[in-house]
Amino acid sequence: MTKKLKRWFIAFLIPMLLVNCAKGESSSKADVATSSGDTIKAKYTDYGSMIVKETTSGLIWKKCAQGQTNDSNCSGTAGDYKYCTAVDNSCNGSLDNGTLASGGANDAYTVCNLINSNPAGGYGGISNWRVPTKTELINFTLESRATEFSSLFPNRATGDYWSANSYISSNAYAVDSDGSSFGTGKDASIHVRCVASGH
Repeated sequence: MTKKLKRWFIAFLIPMLLVNCAKGESSSKADVATSSGDTIKAKYTDYGSMIVKETTSGLIWKKCAQGQTNDSNCSGTAGDYKYCTAVDNSCNGSLDNGTLASGGANDAYTVCNLINSNPAGGYGGISNWRVPTKTELINFTLESRATEFSSLFPNRATGDYWSANSYISSNAYAVDSDGSSFGTGKDASIHVRCVASGH
């Protein structure tokens, strides 16, 4: 290679290659972001009546957390509810690893069960609302990081949410805004978002 050709290679060809590589990386990142948004839009269907269906699992999520106003903006503040006032297994089938049920003084169960009959026919025409399992709530929370989620679930209250799963006699699983689960006292007052299955 002549000196003249070497100088041309260094001055023109290498910079062009670097620019093209940079453009390729930028495009790739944009594609990933777009794909993520498209995936969320494809996976969730806004059914109106303030409910959203997760099409792959069939789960129906209530748009607003309990305590918020059931309007198009989910205005107001999410309420805080106890898993079990008694801090024992009376609210979850008498089992350390049981699931939240009708026994005992249990605010979280009550606020979701209430909308099965009020309004008549159930909220959104659905009558099997409940507190989500730990796995359901973790998956929901992780996907909620996508920008597109805010149009499906407006004014989404941050903070911890109850799952239906007991951890030990005195603790049940909650899920934080990062999608991590942890055991906390059953008499702690935290948020609840109701879900329904089999639709």
